[in-house]
Amino acid sequence: MSQKSMSFKKQIIVNFFSLVLLFVSIIIFLLNSQGKLGGLQDFGATRFKDASRIAAIELEVAEIYAVAADAQINHQLKETKKDLAEIKKKMPVNISIIEKIADTENEKKWAQDFAKKYTDYVSTFENEMLPELEKIEVGNAKTKELDGKIDELRDETLKSLKFIYDSVRSESEKADQDFDQTFRDGFNLSVGASIAVIIIAILLAIYVSNKISTSLITINDLLFKSFEDITQNANRVAASAENLSQSTNQQASAIQETSATMEEMNSMIKKTADSAVESKELSKNSAQNALYGKTTSEHLMKSVKDIEENNKLIMAEVQHGNQRIGEIVELINEIGKKTKVINDIVFQTKLLSFNASVEASRAGEQGKGFSVVAGEIGKLALESGKAAIEISTMLEDSTQKVKLVIDETQKSVSDILSKGNLAVKQGFSVADETSKILQQLDNDVRMVDKNIADISDASDEQARGADQVTMAIHQMDQATQINSKLSKELFNYSKELTEQTFRLEKAMLEMQKIILGSKG
Repeated sequence: MSQKSMSFKKQIIVNFFSLVLLFVSIIIFLLNSQGKLGGLQDFGATRFKDASRIAAIELEVAEIYAVAADAQINHQLKETKKDLAEIKKKMPVNISIIEKIADTENEKKWAQDFAKKYTDYVSTFENEMLPELEKIEVGNAKTKELDGKIDELRDETLKSLKFIYDSVRSESEKADQDFDQTFRDGFNLSVGASIAVIIIAILLAIYVSNKISTSLITINDLLFKSFEDITQNANRVAASAENLSQSTNQQASAIQETSATMEEMNSMIKKTADSAVESKELSKNSAQNALYGKTTSEHLMKSVKDIEENNKLIMAEVQHGNQRIGEIVELINEIGKKTKVINDIVFQTKLLSFNASVEASRAGEQGKGFSVVAGEIGKLALESGKAAIEISTMLEDSTQKVKLVIDETQKSVSDILSKGNLAVKQGFSVADETSKILQQLDNDVRMVDKNIADISDASDEQARGADQVTMAIHQMDQATQINSKLSKELFNYSKELTEQTFRLEKAMLEMQKIILGSKG
């Protein structure tokens, strides 16, 4: 019995540590997913910043054409050379930046093409356009030809930059998509694993309950068998007492032998009575332990229910966090839309700027008519500023919401897990109490078996003593009254033993009702 209890206890411990291992695995996976998410987020932000730097370089490349156009119109070559010196100073820096940003084979190829076209662009303006502008004639055919060549080189240089810019933006968007997919995968796995932990915990609780019920039913069957044996022995003692009472009227001789026999019988009767009293106490303790076992089992079930409720709370918190994260996703989508607006406005502003520069250079004094274009550029710049303010506000709101969701989720999950751990500890404490109670019940039953054996031996000795009394009945005269008194005491003892067996039967029936229900 004790070996089975120890084996059952080990099974419970193994199952518990299996659940703990599964839960720790979930936590490790979530931590790894969080680190991966952080890396994807940093990479996306870096590529977005690189795209912004490329856009700034595009503007600087475009400014070269504006300087060339201004040189042709105003013919201020000293100012033009100063501007050219600044352009040449920035050129190696810009090329270095583009080479660092390019990290794929295509991007590196485009970066090399950009460096070559960029160099040709500046070299053509410095080595071919400026010498022509320094001549006396202004606006000659060679200058117009070089103007078209510079315009073509500008477009080719910007085209290479555009390829790199589109590739970098694509990498940034891909990182954002990977971030979203990784987040969804981690969330789905954590939900599925949590459901698996809940199901395993419920199955473990059912298994423990069935195991305890089976053990109690086995003990109850053993008690009923012991009760039947005690009842048979009590009937035998009662029959022996009745026979002894009838034989006392025939005692006549062998006083000494009969006296010795009766003293021995008296000693055996006392031993029987003591065993019967001890059996009564043991049966009473068994009933109390069984009742306490029932209470302990109820506590165990309550602990399991507490675990189930805590797991439900975890699921509710996860769903709530999912809703809040949905709000964050909507904010991010809005930010993406506003970013597209800014990009469109920047692109249009750039085109208007280029057109204004070209038209102004060609129109000369007539260029004042392009004030309308300048007004449109101002409007677009104003709209860009508004969009930037809105993006800043939405980013701040999304950051606050993310922080609030994280703080609330961490606090809720921490509280719920603390309650769950406490409930599990209580469950194991109750299971340990139940094991001790069952062990005590087993010891008590063994003592009852031993006492019943003693009662059986005493009954046999009483039967042999009764035979000796019958043989010496003719020699017993004065001892007749003593024998009659002793026989009455023996009958009372057997009656009391019978009443004790009835009380034992009643206690066992109550225990059976507790284990099997009212029908059992």
